Amino acid sequence: IMSVITLDPESAVDLLNLQSRGGVKIILNGSNFPTVNGEAKIVVTYGSDNGELFAAKNCQVVSPGKSMTCITTEGSGKNHAWHISVGALSASSYSEDLTSYEKPQISDLRGPGIRNANTRGLEVMFLHGHNFFGKEINVTYGPRGNEFMASDCQVFVPHEIVRCLSAEGTGYRHMYKIVIDGLESPSYQNEFGYAAPGLNEVSGASSIDALSAGGETVRVTGTHVGAVSSQCTVPAMYS
Repeated sequence: IMSVITLDPESAVDLLNLQSRGGVKIILNGSNFPTVNGEAKIVVTYGSDNGELFAAKNCQVVSPGKSMTCITTEGSGKNHAWHISVGALSASSYSEDLTSYEKPQISDLRGPGIRNANTRGLEVMFLHGHNFFGKEINVTYGPRGNEFMASDCQVFVPHEIVRCLSAEGTGYRHMYKIVIDGLESPSYQNEFGYAAPGLNEVSGASSIDALSAGGETVRVTGTHVGAVSSQCTVPAMYS
């Protein structure tokens, strides 16, 4: 039945960057469509083989038997093919043209896991931005944007805010990325990060009356020194 999908010319959004909020008018062109509204029940869906299926809304005939418009629903993901059923008749194939929702984008970072964060992790992080909607959410950050992975990420305010828990880590001025249902955001750099290390105690036999030749072990105890698994070099100086 359906052969071509084109975007409504009044919309400024292209087929591969549909807003996660939905509300974009799509023109569907094909054959054997209804000739008038209400002639038969129309069901239009779109999605991918390994993703969620979305149902378009408010489908209306614009050219009898040949063309109709539908409104996208809120959603996420990419490479969605479209399908139509009219009454008891269902299209034998999906559209060749595909649509995708727009990539998520980070605009701000807030919460205790963002500024002076505990190097042990598990502090709340709030990512503010656009197109935050979906089920599979991964947030990574670090000097290159992939060293640390946040946990328990969930949509906190649909399309606007994602909440996560910070990972164990060190450093600051990290690059942040968010991937939602296969759509990866551009990198976003934040000025802040984990708290600076603090020195509480120097102990061990060599902390007093140490050999002038050096080479003895000193135990340094403090806060925010990073995880045991950290690969960061920790320089220490004394005078």
